[in-house]
Amino acid sequence: GPLHGIPFLVKDNIGTKDKMETTAGSWMLLGSVIPRDAHVVHLLREAGTLLIGHATLSEWADMRSNYYSEGYSARGEQCRSPYNLTTNPGGSSSGSAAAVAGNLVTFALGTETDGSVINPAERNALVGIKPTEGLTSRAGSVKKGPLFERFADKYRVIPESHNQDTVGCLARSVRDATYCLDGIYGPDPLDNDTLVQQAPVGGFAQFLSTQDALKGAVFGLPWLSFWQLAPSNQQQQLLSLLSLIEAAGATIINGTELPYWQ
Repeated sequence: GPLHGIPFLVKDNIGTKDKMETTAGSWMLLGSVIPRDAHVVHLLREAGTLLIGHATLSEWADMRSNYYSEGYSARGEQCRSPYNLTTNPGGSSSGSAAAVAGNLVTFALGTETDGSVINPAERNALVGIKPTEGLTSRAGSVKKGPLFERFADKYRVIPESHNQDTVGCLARSVRDATYCLDGIYGPDPLDNDTLVQQAPVGGFAQFLSTQDALKGAVFGLPWLSFWQLAPSNQQQQLLSLLSLIEAAGATIINGTELPYWQ
């Protein structure tokens, strides 16, 4: 397959049909073995990848409490950033990001409802892709038993928000993250939201390019509604990034604010 032999991890709220348990980091689901792979895992196995484990996460994908450390779960305890062991690696796809940043795997799957891929990607100097909802399937089965009987044969990714959950990719480069995305997107009859997607024929890797692709591109800069709120050291880094983008031939338009941002 196109990803033959590539090792990867999945966040522990993504079900896999093997000897591993799918627990979302909770003791409540210890012993949970599901009847079949999540659709995204099935697609990656078909592409030739090697699943080597489940990654720890913020318990219940950040839904356990409003007062906790990101990356903590009862099952996995505190996940740490490989760059700084005194800090948490962001969440809720904490272990997925830390494992990729630590060079344990080429890419890892995470899930995002509200920042759970993008946040750990930022914290661990990674590329995170949070796809549009409906591009990647969340369907299947979590657990056979009374606790999750209502999810049986429907969800293989433990659900949080019907209209926001997506399965996404964490990798060290845009290219690796794109190969991961190509391996997991597509329609799934068990997730109706995927049946109306308009994805490019042939996948997304065909659009990988060099910085020459930025010639003629136009970017809006929402300074008041976003950038002014960043700390000064981060603003300096962001402005240096703008210089690189302009040097590649793109145009930056300042003052393109979100309506009613105040």
